[in-house]
Amino acid sequence: FDDADRGRPRDSRLRGLWPEISAENQIKTEDLFGFKVSGDGRVTHPQERVPLLRIEAFGGGSNVIDTLLAQRKAAKLADATADEPRKVLRHEALTDGRARYLTIEPVAVARHGGLLRTRYDELMEQQSLAGQSSSLWLPACVRPARIAPRSLIPSFSWPKPIGNPGNIISATRTMMIRARMRRPWFSSGEGERLGVVLWPPRLFSLKDDDIYNNIVRDLAPGRPGIDITRLPPDGLGGPTEFQDGDLGPGGSWVTRWGADPTRISGDPHTGWLMSRNNFPQAKWPPEPKAAKAKAGGKPLPALYPERDPFLPNDADWAKAPADAPRDAALVQNVLMPLPSDEDDADKGKKPVRFMTVALVTYEARFDAEREEWYADIEIDVPQAPWPFVRLGLVRFQPHAPRHLQVSEPVAEWIQVMPRREAQAVVEEFGDTTVICVKVTGAASARGDHGVTPERASTQPPLMRVALLRRGAEGGDRVVEAHEARIIRQGTPTVWEQRIEIPTPKFHHPDLRHAIYVEEVERLRPATYPDEPRRDTTDDEVFVETGPRFAVRLELANLKA
Repeated sequence: FDDADRGRPRDSRLRGLWPEISAENQIKTEDLFGFKVSGDGRVTHPQERVPLLRIEAFGGGSNVIDTLLAQRKAAKLADATADEPRKVLRHEALTDGRARYLTIEPVAVARHGGLLRTRYDELMEQQSLAGQSSSLWLPACVRPARIAPRSLIPSFSWPKPIGNPGNIISATRTMMIRARMRRPWFSSGEGERLGVVLWPPRLFSLKDDDIYNNIVRDLAPGRPGIDITRLPPDGLGGPTEFQDGDLGPGGSWVTRWGADPTRISGDPHTGWLMSRNNFPQAKWPPEPKAAKAKAGGKPLPALYPERDPFLPNDADWAKAPADAPRDAALVQNVLMPLPSDEDDADKGKKPVRFMTVALVTYEARFDAEREEWYADIEIDVPQAPWPFVRLGLVRFQPHAPRHLQVSEPVAEWIQVMPRREAQAVVEEFGDTTVICVKVTGAASARGDHGVTPERASTQPPLMRVALLRRGAEGGDRVVEAHEARIIRQGTPTVWEQRIEIPTPKFHHPDLRHAIYVEEVERLRPATYPDEPRRDTTDDEVFVETGPRFAVRLELANLKA
């Protein structure tokens, strides 16, 4: 499925060189890697026709053959006999234990077909029985291998700026987490996906408000809810605050939040665990109308009951690979094996311990330039600015027995950048055109420093707004620039800036205007020119970071 030895040499990858069959015909990805890579990173494996079973010596005179009955009879006959001159040949074509999507097709072969030729000396073709093929998944009987991760990096979604109605234009930046994996992939066969480990195992059927407030309910029937921030003492003098070990031996691999101690939020994030609402790509399917009908005057049971301990998955795993479930498909109550300690080995065999978890699964895609696998994970962070996130990652093979579906976990950390939306509204008031620029998103609040808050180590971000003008000769010129003021602090924070320009200039046919927005932060300097320096928290010396957010909004097509 994926041979890590196939690809370009390391030097060619770093230099961006690709092998060429000729100057006009570059090599194809399927010839280089063994699979076809599309523009969005999805891969398509080459299809191969292989014989699985051959049953010979059917008698004539019958137009109907029961192939299941035929192979059962043939399997009982080790050697052909005079009464039953039939034999079976089983080809060892699939011996690696990996999952595959098969199309089983019976083919009729004439016994003396090799002797029958056409007038052009062509051999007789084998005859596939039309309408008799069947497609199905061959389950895996091997566990997926542990992921070999690379560091997590940010990736961004920038939908095209939209103007609706005609005097408003807006643009939104959403950060996603790109989880990168080393080759090879498909260790357990076709259909293997990346899974983000979540807890509790029935997370998607619990209330999001409870999870946000660290309340976990219904871990067992009749058991009251548990506040994981107020655990009873263990009698050993240990901390009663929430620890990874409170979730069990696998708690260190559960996805959870981590706060940034250098920032202050107007709406502090208190929940340690994630809910389904933190994954905007995950959409629970609506109940069919038939499930809401009534039978005999009584309502039918809901298709997705909230308290079902084994809530069905929202994905149809029986579909063909081309129709694979979308990203962020939800899976509950799966068994995640825990990495074994060497001391636990018994006679050379490592014991397998499991933890029941929930997963948000993604289709792994291939980056042909870097020659690595990846998945873009979108996490919505409405509660706090710049939080840390620890992702527990596994491979998930839906086409396997339950105890073999999940690989051993790994954990990676990353800091999530906040979502930003910039909007410009153009309005005319006689000879004056007013451009109102607003930027929204979670941001740090100013820290407390007594009566001099401008000296606090934690400062809110600076949002700069500039009006750009381009004439017929080309090139942008900054007409005016401002630091937008914060009109709302909290979740979300809102910056606003109003810019006025003469209406004739705004509508001048040779002039084009645009709004440029740039966000920077003010932090304490890492070094001072007069080191060593004391009481640095009492001065007003700050340095600006590079841009944390920048966007250009074209005003040319707007009508006031």
